[in-house]
Amino acid sequence: AESLDPDLTASGVTTFQLEAHGPLQHPGLQGSVDFQDGALSLEDLPNGLSQLRGTLEFNQNRLEVKSLTAMTGGGQLSLGGYLAYQHGIFADLTVTGKSVHIRYPEGVSSLANLTLQLQGPQNNLLLGGDVLITRFTVSPDLDLASLAAQANSSIQTVAPPDAPSNHIRLDVRIASSPQLNFQNAFAKLAGDVNLRLRGTLASPSLLGAVSITEGSALIAGTRYDLERGDITFTNPVRIEPVIDLS
Repeated sequence: AESLDPDLTASGVTTFQLEAHGPLQHPGLQGSVDFQDGALSLEDLPNGLSQLRGTLEFNQNRLEVKSLTAMTGGGQLSLGGYLAYQHGIFADLTVTGKSVHIRYPEGVSSLANLTLQLQGPQNNLLLGGDVLITRFTVSPDLDLASLAAQANSSIQTVAPPDAPSNHIRLDVRIASSPQLNFQNAFAKLAGDVNLRLRGTLASPSLLGAVSITEGSALIAGTRYDLERGDITFTNPVRIEPVIDLS
C-alpha cells in the first residue's frame, strides 16, 4: 500500500476481516486488522517505523490493540490501548520504547527510553509522557554557532486551522540519566538535560535547559575547551535555543 499524502510514505501488507451489524448510524463492528512487515515514515520526522507487525480488533464501538510492535531508530516500540469511534473518535493509546536512536538535530544522535500516551477526543488530543536520554553522540563536524543560527533564523510553518496537528497538544518531559557523558577522539561532553516539550504538534515549543559541565566543541570553525555552558529554551511559542558558553 502507498499513501496519497506526499509527506507520508507507507508500505507493507494489511489484511482486513470485518463484519457489521445493526443500524447504519451506530453499527456494531467485529473483526480484525493484521499488519505484516509494514513501514511508515513522515517527511518532517527524523525517525520512521519499520517491521510493523500486529493485530487490531474491532469490539463493538472500539478498535483495540491486541498486539502491535514496530522498530524505529534501532529500538522496538510497543503500542497498547484503543480507539473508540462512536459519537466521534476518542483515543487512549500508549507507546513504550527502549534504546531508540533519535537523530535530531543534525549532527546529534541520542539514545533514549520513552513512555508516551495519546489520550482524548479527536479535536483535543494530549500527547504526554517521558523521554529519558541514556546516551548521546556528537558529530566531530558539529558547529554550535551554525546550529544556533539555523534554529533562530528558521521560519516556523503555519498549519491550516483545521489541520489534525493543531488538535494534538504536547506535554512531554525530556531528561537525561545522571551525569550524562560522551567522549570520543573528537569531542568530550558531560552535562544534564531537563526539558519540557509543550505547544501543539503543529507549533511545538521547548522549555528548560541543557547544562554542559565540561567538554570541547567546534564553534565557528575553531575548536574550544568548554569550562561550562548552558543551552536554554525560554520562548513559550517556538523552539529557540539560547547558547551561553565559557
